[in-house]
Amino acid sequence: LIEQGLSPDTYHARMNVAIRTLETNASPNRDALGMLHWPMQGSVGAGITYDSNALDEWQECMLKSQFFARHASAFELIETMRLNKTHHGTWHISEDFLCAHKNRMANSASTLGVVWCGEKFDQSIRQAYQQAQETSLKPPLRMRLSLNPAGEFTVQLADLERLNSPVYFDIYPERTHSQNPMLRHKTSLRASYNRALIHARANGLFDHLFLNEHNQLTEGARSCVFIKIDGIWYTPPLDCGVLPSVMRSWAINDAQYQVQERILYVDDLSRAQEIRLGNALYGLLPAVRMLT
Repeated sequence: LIEQGLSPDTYHARMNVAIRTLETNASPNRDALGMLHWPMQGSVGAGITYDSNALDEWQECMLKSQFFARHASAFELIETMRLNKTHHGTWHISEDFLCAHKNRMANSASTLGVVWCGEKFDQSIRQAYQQAQETSLKPPLRMRLSLNPAGEFTVQLADLERLNSPVYFDIYPERTHSQNPMLRHKTSLRASYNRALIHARANGLFDHLFLNEHNQLTEGARSCVFIKIDGIWYTPPLDCGVLPSVMRSWAINDAQYQVQERILYVDDLSRAQEIRLGNALYGLLPAVRMLT
């Protein structure tokens, strides 16, 4: 703000230097999956004087710009798969399931701006087979494949938890929101689900099921839910805030179950003829609600 016009006789002024600025649109862009995107530009400023050192000024700008990403949540895409061993001693993943896992991760990578390379995915699977061959772990195994935003894959192998039948579950008190677009993607941003799973295990349960803001059943922290009513199997629709899981897709397309989508509530659990919880590691498990 110039308080008085600048002239050869007077140079009195009060001025502002914008050290850090963010610019974006007034309204976000909405993509096909309902995710909101604000294109954002960040700028930093520096006071350059006659005796300034270029490298020092650059490092200062880098320091000033750190706040842009300081509160951003780093995340990875995740796929968990079941590794079995054939009679010939080789390791493998069901071809149909492997294809489904690959397609889901590729779709999420495209939507969330994660670098994707299908050949690197395939290489990671071959790496998992090799690691399994060299390990002393007994089949079946749990394989966790993660992909960071830079396009780097990480493979982890572990024993698959042995379960008794039926498995037990309860309803978790924390609600999800059906319009949260991240529920459509399997990522490491799953604090609520992690808390629910820790609580479930502490109480001898296999899983906790979630309700959304409309008190509709959605899914478990590590499973999708199927309820048989009047001889027909049902599962919540994706619009309730449900992950398009590999097991869910399989069950909908399987002739034995012929699962249909339907909005479900807690009361449906009490009148169900059968309840099953499913994921790609364990298949469809007979389940019983146990109040905790």
